[in-house]
Amino acid sequence: VGVAVHDPRLGPMHLSLFLAILYFWAIEGNGRAVAVSSRKMMPVAKIGGANSYYRVIRDLHYYGYIRYVPSCDPAVPSKVYVL
Repeated sequence: VGVAVHDPRLGPMHLSLFLAILYFWAIEGNGRAVAVSSRKMMPVAKIGGANSYYRVIRDLHYYGYIRYVPSCDPAVPSKVYVL
């Protein structure tokens, strides 16, 4: 998290979503991947729009904070690995 403070690419939504991911990772990740869905993550991260959510989660993946493995099946949640 210390590096994130000095990363100019990150805004409030990035930090909010990252904290939400860490919250669910601590509860159900057990050091492995955590299952995520926009429906579950958006209210916790206080993100109101799906487009914003997907942009921010992709940014976190590309910036190297998480590994995001999207699911192509709506019935199967995506996976996020905290790096």
